[in-house]
Amino acid sequence: MSKKQLLRQEYVSKLHGGWLGMLAGATLGHSVAGKRYATEIEFYNPVPSQAVAKDFIDLQILALERRSDNPAAIQACDLAAAWRSRIRYGYDGYGPTRRNLTLGLHPPASGSYDNAFSRSIRAAARAPVWGFVSPGNPQAAARLAFEDATVDHTDEGVWAAMFWAAIISAAFGEPALKRLIDIGLAMIPPGCAVAKVVAAARVPMHPDMLPAGARAGVLAACSVWDWSDAPVNTGLAVLALCRATDFDTALTTAASSGFAADVNASLAGAVMGVLAGRATLPNRWTEPLGDTSVVGWGVDLPQAPKLVSELVAQAAKIGEQRMASPGGHMEQVDESAPEPDPQIELLAQISQPNEAIVSASIPSTGPAPNEVAEDAPTIVDVRAEMTAAEGEPAQKGGSTSMPAEALPDAARAANETQPPATVAPPLEAVAAVAGPVWTTNTLVLPLHWLRPNSAAAMAGKLRVVLDYGESGPAILPESARTLVFEVTNTGDDDFVGTLMLSAPSGWDVRVPGAQGANQVLQPGRTARLGFVVRVMPPAALEASNPLSLVVTPEGQPAASADFAILGGYCWWVLGALPNSLDEGFTKTYSVEDRPGMEERHQARSGGQTTWTRFPSTESALPLEASVFMGQRGVAYVRATVRSAGAVDARISLHSNDGVKAWLNGERVLQRHSHEAIRPTYGYGPCMADVKLQRGDNALVVKVVRDADPCDFAFMLTDRTGGPLLGATLANW
Repeated sequence: MSKKQLLRQEYVSKLHGGWLGMLAGATLGHSVAGKRYATEIEFYNPVPSQAVAKDFIDLQILALERRSDNPAAIQACDLAAAWRSRIRYGYDGYGPTRRNLTLGLHPPASGSYDNAFSRSIRAAARAPVWGFVSPGNPQAAARLAFEDATVDHTDEGVWAAMFWAAIISAAFGEPALKRLIDIGLAMIPPGCAVAKVVAAARVPMHPDMLPAGARAGVLAACSVWDWSDAPVNTGLAVLALCRATDFDTALTTAASSGFAADVNASLAGAVMGVLAGRATLPNRWTEPLGDTSVVGWGVDLPQAPKLVSELVAQAAKIGEQRMASPGGHMEQVDESAPEPDPQIELLAQISQPNEAIVSASIPSTGPAPNEVAEDAPTIVDVRAEMTAAEGEPAQKGGSTSMPAEALPDAARAANETQPPATVAPPLEAVAAVAGPVWTTNTLVLPLHWLRPNSAAAMAGKLRVVLDYGESGPAILPESARTLVFEVTNTGDDDFVGTLMLSAPSGWDVRVPGAQGANQVLQPGRTARLGFVVRVMPPAALEASNPLSLVVTPEGQPAASADFAILGGYCWWVLGALPNSLDEGFTKTYSVEDRPGMEERHQARSGGQTTWTRFPSTESALPLEASVFMGQRGVAYVRATVRSAGAVDARISLHSNDGVKAWLNGERVLQRHSHEAIRPTYGYGPCMADVKLQRGDNALVVKVVRDADPCDFAFMLTDRTGGPLLGATLANW
């Protein structure tokens, strides 16, 4: 398969245009980000003197720095290490992800566990960088975006990132927006919410339809509580591209649609900027931004380039190295390189009878779904394969017979010596198919089977994937959990030895069925091992508890794949108590005077209620379904916060009604509001800085439920909103 050629000067210009377009969109949409209603934005207001600082720009700069260390490949574990040491942002999905990584979870569990923002648009917002460094290779760009997104996202958040990375990669060689959207859709699961909303956004519209009507059609395709949701924002950004007549209208339409307006305008700007190139971007959008690269407060980038042009040069160097490697649809040529002769290319095609020539009107899109299902490799095998070669194999298909008189002279002469079955198509068809089949997705298909509650690590030559199951990577006292390990031999020799699970002292670990410790595993083969673990008193349960699959080859030292399982939340709940006349917030109930665990109190039903166990593996408590059950009421929840030492901490309560909190008998929080919650770690309208004493701390929270269903979540962090080590609510 021949490749499209891209002059180095053109590549740098397109990359520069994409970066500036991204900055222009982020700056334009910044002032209206988070608003659910549409606005009318025509230009910067006020006109800036430099680009706005944005977290998703910061992380792309960090990715370039990490990518420079190893331009050939990068994996989620590399980016996770950068998150642990370099990122300080704590709002939205940053808080739970930093907490999960600090406590020992690996991707993708680090992004899926206890993360209300796991399907946000933030991973897609930083996807342009993967397209910038993978020009003409949408599969490679989508795979890199997958690795990046699984650190802090799952399902729709990941698919949106893959979609946008593929589009921006393809924009270096494909000028048609409709075709670009097709390429992006080919990289994600066809039934996902992102794909459905994109389909709604690109439905042919009457030219007289107002933007508000088109926007309503996109919003009708999904219903979300979070304005940063990936599907809805992807739909709005795609809608802006579909309605765009130029760079200006793409930017202003995306920014005017609300929701994550800064992200949507930045994505639209990146696509249009790559298509236009630096030289043809409108000066009125780029001149106010200048060439200064602005970095935000929440990421450690002391060596970051100070100029946008330097960032572009850094990204271009990586992209050039990638175009020089096998795979992809484009190759870089020097400015002085001669244009290829189509007649010579045609003769080259004819001289290779074993290489089928496929008509451009029948593009190959990879194997049919049933073929993939039969023999598709697991994620464990394929991701290692993709690291070695990020391109795709040549596509093969049937030949097309054409009348001899339709061929050019050279081709007709060659055809006279060949049987009719080998006659090549006319020059026009050959020229069309000499380029890449952009929608080929064979290498990213296995990524669609993402298991959010899983994590991967290496033990010598064995790759180990731990599947935590539907309950996720948290455990509660006295409850049994089944953990499944998939072990793949990535080496060249047979593995012969033992595989054993190591857990904290006092934990009960059992091996179900006839599974033995001794294993023989041939190269490339995978074994599945199951273990049942239980934490019984007096064994301790900490915030993070180490688990290791210990691998001991015969006659060799042992190695281990190290994981963690987190302690859940051991709450006690009392209620529901009566809340007549909406007096629940101001009324002092008997439980505040008689807090003993054995005390009984008058329930909403007229009977008696007392404290009962209320286990939870996540920070959000399902009080509506378990306690309030669709009616007004008041509940009290309590827990013991066990701290390894005296430490400064922050308590955050998220509720759409009234809440009060007491720590060690002192009231530390109260708020009564009916705003929808946004459960961020260490941020929000109801939080208090507290001092935990060493040992046990008594926490009591009052939760009020008036007319609306109750939403409630509890977070314990350090005073910056970051992870708090050495403190847990995981004991009764």
